[in-house]
Amino acid sequence: MHCANEKEWGQIFSYPGKIPQGQIFLVGTIHRLKTLEKPLENFLKEVSPKVITAEISPFSILYRRKRYHLWRTKIKKLRGKVPDEFLNLLATALSMPYEFYLPKKLGLCPVVPVDLCTLARKYLFQLEELLANPPSVWENTDSFAKELAFLRLFKEGLYFPPRDAEDMKRERFMARKIKKLALLKRPLVHIGGWRHLPGLLSFLPEAVPVCLNPFSSSWGDNPN
Repeated sequence: MHCANEKEWGQIFSYPGKIPQGQIFLVGTIHRLKTLEKPLENFLKEVSPKVITAEISPFSILYRRKRYHLWRTKIKKLRGKVPDEFLNLLATALSMPYEFYLPKKLGLCPVVPVDLCTLARKYLFQLEELLANPPSVWENTDSFAKELAFLRLFKEGLYFPPRDAEDMKRERFMARKIKKLALLKRPLVHIGGWRHLPGLLSFLPEAVPVCLNPFSSSWGDNPN
């Protein structure tokens, strides 16, 4: 178990904060939480990586770009017929993740997608199915508040994110890609969800894990 408060091998560092020495950095984010964009930008500028990898697949990038305007039009037509909160969350899930578009916009170095295409295809097709057949009544059971609570427990060493066979398959695949790229260019920064940090570390023990901290006092009490 890799807890954020461990003082030995496996420690997960927080940012903002002092960045330890390293050649491979694993940066943990909360997906779709826009307030993490600025600390991510600051981290990348401070490290000045030679290559960045992102938890997204080549298929996901191409498919999102191809279908973006169609999705946007469908969502617009559903306004007033489907709960706004559902449509807003679906629109965010379908949009390009900041973990990819932000480093691309910064242009510091090449940004390489390293996730599995097959699983991304399954995920996006499920989102499209929700868009084609949206619920008339919907209750959000997967909120930022819930994820932030889990992250806080994780950082205190009181929670370990569960991993299933699909998670391990993805993490093994991404770690293999990261290792190959790190042989060519360093420092390397990988950006992905914080829940994958322990799993990626099991394949990349030499990496420095860093969790972006939405609880920084400079951001106030509400990171949303």
